[in-house]
Amino acid sequence: MAADIAQLARTLNAVRSVGQARAALEVAVKEADWGLLGVVPALSFFSTPDPVEAASTLSIDRSQLSGELGTLEQFDPTSPVDPTSWARQRRAIERTFIDVSGMEGVVGALPGALDFLVILAQAIAEAPGLIADKVGAAAAAVAPAAFGLSALVIAVLLLIFVVKARVAA
Repeated sequence: MAADIAQLARTLNAVRSVGQARAALEVAVKEADWGLLGVVPALSFFSTPDPVEAASTLSIDRSQLSGELGTLEQFDPTSPVDPTSWARQRRAIERTFIDVSGMEGVVGALPGALDFLVILAQAIAEAPGLIADKVGAAAAAVAPAAFGLSALVIAVLLLIFVVKARVAA
């Protein structure tokens, strides 16, 4: 579990844009839904938490995640995430992950369980990033070609200079 939490933290550290935050929250909502629909029914009334407590906890988690997701609808997906809002949203995601993981630990292996960390990492990677990141990546892709082009221009200018110098001599 500690390794999973460390991986979750590393994955959430990659979030820089509103689009990535939105994607992370959407995956967390799906995780809460999985907990409500897949894990809670498998809990025993003698377990801790019992199904009623677990459903209540996950309903609260899901409501907060949905609310946080709603606050991001007004922003451009490529704009930077607000650090204050993201800290609150990140805690909600982490809390949901820990709640569902704890309940899965009580129940044991379940068929159809989601690999939350893999899905989360993919969603963040595929979400719209910051415009500056895209411009930087494009510049990095174009730089070798631009360097090659500038070297070619310098070579042509040098050749013209040499030809002019020979003609003048």
